[in-house]
Amino acid sequence: MQRYKLLDETGKVLGTGPTEEAAIAAAAANMAAGSKQHCAATSLTSQAVIENFLANEDYELVAMAS
Repeated sequence: MQRYKLLDETGKVLGTGPTEEAAIAAAAANMAAGSKQHCAATSLTSQAVIENFLANEDYELVAMAS
């Protein structure tokens, strides 16, 4: 079975899950409260911010064997 992990630019694991979507959702859920408040104030979702970092290659989504 494969699992996915989402890493920031330093290699810190931000979230993991059984699918890419679950790993992104976990990273969004783990986002700092202040960052979540900022997202809400700018009408963005935490998940959209995470996906933007992935698109810009600031974050990396990798598969790992479990």
